Amino acid sequence: MLKSNFKYLIQNLQNNRGFSLLELMVVMVIVGILALGVVFMFADPTAKIKAVAFEMRGDIHLARSHAVTDNQDVLIDFGTAAEGYNICVDDWDAGADAPGTDGACAASASGNDTPIKEVVFRENVEYYEFAALPTNGPDTDPFGTDLSPGTNGRTLGGAAVGATTLTLFPDGTCDNAGSIIV
Repeated sequence: MLKSNFKYLIQNLQNNRGFSLLELMVVMVIVGILALGVVFMFADPTAKIKAVAFEMRGDIHLARSHAVTDNQDVLIDFGTAAEGYNICVDDWDAGADAPGTDGACAASASGNDTPIKEVVFRENVEYYEFAALPTNGPDTDPFGTDLSPGTNGRTLGGAAVGATTLTLFPDGTCDNAGSIIV
């Protein structure tokens, strides 16, 4: 009797290999739902803009770190021809020109600015620009200042360099306040 039960048990175990069709279908449905969530997560245009904004914030911290560490002015130029910005050491000589007077990450009276990083935005991400007030878009910057047509999403002010640059000083401060809208 014991021998026949053991033989039956072994035969039963040999026949139960693999998954049932029902178990396989449940796993496939779960994998499909997870894959669909990932597709929507990466296809969201807001995610691209947030990624650019976080990268820009990190680059501003990078520029500030360079300014403090190297004890030199660092310039962030948002006025580049491409949709993006440049970061450079603002090389200047007190006898030849003043900090930031060359206007961008470019040649100055005392020589060329030393580039640190050049950033071009990802596809479909650009500065917020409009020729007329948008019907569905924001008409004020994050600080509540009215945007007028042609302000191009870069509202920095108060420096001799212009409205599209930030100069970060060795003490960790900068010369402009404003906003960058992407």
